[in-house]
Order: sequence, then C-alpha cells, then structure tokens
Amino acid sequence: MSLIKSLDYENALTLLEKALKNDEKNTELLDLYAEVLINLDRPGDAKQVLFKSISIDPNHNGDKYMELAQLCEHKTAIELYLKGIQVYQNKLSVKPDDQGIKSSIASGYAAAAELYMTSDLCNAPNAEELVENYLTNAISYDDSNCDALIQFSNVRILRCRDQEAVGFMDKILAKIENLSLDNLLESIPSLDILLNLAKNYVELEIFDKAVKVCDVLVQGNDECLEYWYLLAFSHFKLNNNAFAMKCLKNLKKAKEKTKTSDKEIEDAAEELFVELEKLRNSNGELSNNPDFKEDEEVKDMNVD
Repeated sequence: MSLIKSLDYENALTLLEKALKNDEKNTELLDLYAEVLINLDRPGDAKQVLFKSISIDPNHNGDKYMELAQLCEHKTAIELYLKGIQVYQNKLSVKPDDQGIKSSIASGYAAAAELYMTSDLCNAPNAEELVENYLTNAISYDDSNCDALIQFSNVRILRCRDQEAVGFMDKILAKIENLSLDNLLESIPSLDILLNLAKNYVELEIFDKAVKVCDVLVQGNDECLEYWYLLAFSHFKLNNNAFAMKCLKNLKKAKEKTKTSDKEIEDAAEELFVELEKLRNSNGELSNNPDFKEDEEVKDMNVD
C-alpha cells in the first residue's frame, strides 16, 4: 500500500478500517492493519489483530508470527517464532531456491536465540544448547544472514572465543564494504545490528573496524548521541584526536538539535573531552594518525 510506503500511517489506518468493515476476515488486510498499528505505537491493538489473523489463517504468512512474537511474553514469543519458522519451511518446500524465505527462517531462529540470551529464559537448564542449535540452524539456511551472524558473534564473545566472534562480525562488515555509496543506506543491515557490531568491535579493541561501522551509523542517523560517542572513542583509540574532537562537537550539536539527553553517554563524552584537552594543552594542537585514510574524514553534522 502506497500510504504505508510513504509512512502516512494515519491515512492508511483510516482506509484499512473502511476496507475491513466490508471484508473483516481478509488476513492480508488484517496483517497490513497490524503493521500500521505497530508503527502508530499501538502494540496492544496490533496483538489483537495479529491473533485474529492467525486464527483465521494459521498456515499462511510467517511474517505475522514474527511480528506478534516481538509483542508477546518470552515463552509465548518462542512458540510464535518456531511456528513462523514452520510456516516458512512449508513455503520453502514449494520454492526450495527462494533465498528470501531462507533468510526469513534464519532471522526467526536468530530471534529465538537472542531471547534465550537476553531474557529470563537464559536461566533455563538447556538455554545454552538451544542457543547453539538455533544459530546453527539459522546459518544452515542462510550463512550471510546478519541477524544470525551478530547473535553468533555475541555468543562467542560471551564464551571468550573472540577470534570466532570476529569471523562472524567481519562477514557483516564485508557486506557493508561491498555496497556502493549510492545504495548504502538502502541496503545496510538494521542500525540496531550495526550498533551491536560497533560495540563488539570496540569491546574487542578492533577500533579501525569500529570506525568503519560507526561512519555508516552516523550516515544513517546523525542525531544519535551514542553513535557519535562510539565514533569519537574509536578515533581516540586510533590516535585520530582531531577527528575524535570533531565527533564530540557533532555529539553536542545533535544534543542541542534534538533536545535529548543521555547521562551515561554525556558523562563518557565529557571524560573523553577532558583527555583530548589534556593532549591539546601538552601538544599545542590535536592531530590525526598519519596512517589513517584522509577520505574517511569525519563529516560535520548537518544542523538545519
């Protein structure tokens, strides 16, 4: 629907409600209706609509199971993810070469694994085994799926198997590096995945790669304080002190523009600023590592 593509959710909602009065059991309309409700921050209503759609046609459209899982409690969410995967698998049996379906299955398994890592399900006696099995299944369907790759890297870091983690992380980075500038922002993994990736590189002290990821993050959203801080910190660790200071200035601009506040990020940024000022006072000016590529210079934040 063109209104959804153009993010005109209010008018899309009105049209869908009119259409559903005449065809209230149309699951395609119900699924679109739920999507609009989610984007309008009405998760409770969206849950009801998705449950209704599933009750009418439980064996079609695995996407609705995935969307509903994100709105439900953890154990229910796992059941929904697995049911959605089953629906995808049935569809794959008819179209065995459909890469889109394979990717959806991989993302479903990755989402289930993430729940066992980040929720109270982590206390389940078989949680570690399930995480490993889910992610192995995910990769078996799509070994380039970013949802699966980032979760595998998270697991490997938790288990202090850093080299394996980097292998998964580098696959995501390679996908970014292989994109042209023209379609970069349209084709990159989600910003949440990239933020996770950047943090993992920082944790493993691979700052040159962290910079590459953070550069994409600030292109995707130059108003996020955390993105600018991570970029500043990574440049600082690479002795790109002038770039680090420029990032902190952009962070300040973003804070003023958006009128947002994040005490943890701001405190960390202040500590970094103090360190950079010490370097400025002792050296007379801030400089960058001469081995760092000039074409990766930090861009000024666009303040309109």
